[in-house]
Amino acid sequence: MTSCTSCGDSISAGSGKLCSLCIAKMVNYMEGDYDDDNDPAVKHLKKTIDGPSASRGSTQSGCAVVALAVAAVPALFTAGWLAVANLFG
Repeated sequence: MTSCTSCGDSISAGSGKLCSLCIAKMVNYMEGDYDDDNDPAVKHLKKTIDGPSASRGSTQSGCAVVALAVAAVPALFTAGWLAVANLFG
């Protein structure tokens, strides 16, 4: 058993992982639904966002956007075909 890199609770995943509660808090914070700036998960998120990886430049950020777009295209096609199949089936 290892511990969450944010809150320190024990989790069964490998090192460098976050527990599901911390992930949920981070997602809700980014969506504006959670506003506890003193929470360890939010502090970890802010540290990660403002860390040295933020200064890598826009080239790698652009690559990430392209990778997400490429990954989303098959999902959109699948959803479209399922919608068509539900209309006719």
